[in-house]
Amino acid sequence: MIILSICVLGYILYCNVKSNYQKKDYANTIDKAIQTGEMYRNEPSDTNRTEFIKELKDLVVMYAGIRDGEEGDKAYNAKMLCDFLSSSYDILEVDKNQVCQLSSLLDALQLLKSDPFDESGRANDCILDFVKANP
Repeated sequence: MIILSICVLGYILYCNVKSNYQKKDYANTIDKAIQTGEMYRNEPSDTNRTEFIKELKDLVVMYAGIRDGEEGDKAYNAKMLCDFLSSSYDILEVDKNQVCQLSSLLDALQLLKSDPFDESGRANDCILDFVKANP
């Protein structure tokens, strides 16, 4: 009984540590995307655009991992974020000079920083605004 209790406690601690590490990793990935997006907005060079695209792709990889590790609403939200972020970097790759409403995409990243699973849906709305503005 004592061994079972120790195993359960160990598992709970492991899950807690893993969750905290993931949250920190998500925050770092989102921060890097925000920083490179700001650099691109302030100085729209090919180098900054390429770096921003790379960070958006890293976010898609992150959300794909979340989607695979979660169930229900969180998995669905992560799938939507993967789809919308993929569309966003596709737009940035194709349309080098005529990107409209970049601020909407940056607003979405700020929202994801405070709510990584976008449970309010506001980040998805902002990304969708960016995608719709760039047909």
